[in-house]
Amino acid sequence: MRRLPSRLLPLAPLLAVVACGTAAATTPHPPAAPTPVPNLSAFNCSGASLGGTPVLSPGETITVAVHGFAPQVAVAVRLVGRPQSQPTPIADKQGIVQVVYRVPANTAAGSHLLTLSGLPPIASPHGAAAPGSGAIAISVVVPNTGFFRFSVNRSRPAPACAKKPTVSS
Repeated sequence: MRRLPSRLLPLAPLLAVVACGTAAATTPHPPAAPTPVPNLSAFNCSGASLGGTPVLSPGETITVAVHGFAPQVAVAVRLVGRPQSQPTPIADKQGIVQVVYRVPANTAAGSHLLTLSGLPPIASPHGAAAPGSGAIAISVVVPNTGFFRFSVNRSRPAPACAKKPTVSS
């Protein structure tokens, strides 16, 4: 199976992966195991965990780590309402992506949502029979998305942080 090019990932909220199978067309396929929901952790520059809905400042730098993606898959990072962040990070061999993100200096006060989206681990189709039968097995794959909600307070300065962002928007 070929991987979806990373440039198409943000354009495909629902992906149909068609695999040439060998099962008869009328054979029901048991559903694949549910894909894990990404597990997201966020930390401030000094490494303290950011729980709940933290209040951040424009220009503040945070680290976000998300588990639950397919190994080596591109993960789209986006502050909702802005273009996708660049460059696109790649999940490691365990399906974990970690990014250092700086809240843009011109971010308005109020509630915001940072999303990290990528393909989940994909199970192989079930119910295979003899090769060459020409049947098709279809699996629907929905990209996993980690959500990080935060608020921005424009009246306080961002804490100093020497970490360089790995993505920017």
